Amino acid sequence: MRNISWYGDEVRRRLRKQLTVVAVLAAGLGGLIALVVVIVYEPPPPPPPPPPSYQDLVVRSAGLLRQDSGDRADLYAIVRNPNANAGVRAVDYAFEVRAQGQSVARIPGRTYFMPGQEKPIVALYETVPPGGREVTINVGTPDWVAVEPGFRPPSFVPVSRTAAVREGQPPLYEVKAVLANESTLDYLTVEVTALGLDADGAIIGAGRTFVGSLRSGERRELTVSWPLPPGREVKEVRLIPEVNVFSKAAVQPRPGIPGLEPRPTSAPRQ
Repeated sequence: MRNISWYGDEVRRRLRKQLTVVAVLAAGLGGLIALVVVIVYEPPPPPPPPPPSYQDLVVRSAGLLRQDSGDRADLYAIVRNPNANAGVRAVDYAFEVRAQGQSVARIPGRTYFMPGQEKPIVALYETVPPGGREVTINVGTPDWVAVEPGFRPPSFVPVSRTAAVREGQPPLYEVKAVLANESTLDYLTVEVTALGLDADGAIIGAGRTFVGSLRSGERRELTVSWPLPPGREVKEVRLIPEVNVFSKAAVQPRPGIPGLEPRPTSAPRQ
């Protein structure tokens, strides 16, 4: 019986020793596998940040200018971009003209905005039935362009401005000026919108002209006119020069001269 007891103890001792060795080997193998996983495992990338959100364009006013009982009219709207950190490369719009609650004309177009800009949108000498008087403008989804904090729009300065009334049926209110480009970039597609205001600040005339290219430091003459309503007098003229700096077709950098205007954070496209 003593030999049998001794043999059983020896078997149990060897078994415990074997189990200990197996446990140590398993722990070592597990640690090695964990180390390999840590080395070769690439965690999934973090989710992309949410796209920036911008405030909607704000329509301040819209109206129609008709000089006679015919079917032609000029339409205008004052629209503001409330976002100081983003401009609009392009946005579609449509003037809607109604007569007695019914739509009688729709005039579409496309424009752009600088950051924080409030500007007029005009559609000139459009076909509008005589009964059309109520005007609204519907603005589509803007193509936003984020800009750097120090962004500055082009610097255009109208100088040497003169105005005169040209006789005719109807008479024309004509404005001549010289537009100076005080930016450090050359611009290729400069346009100017003009508004004529009466003593109460109401818009009584609108015009638009295409200046074309305007190099840095260059000056160019422009002329813009509109029909003068009978019995109305222009007390103030506002000239709004602009160019779409978010379009490559509109801006020509000067070689070797760094521009003072910071570029948009995303590259302009056609």
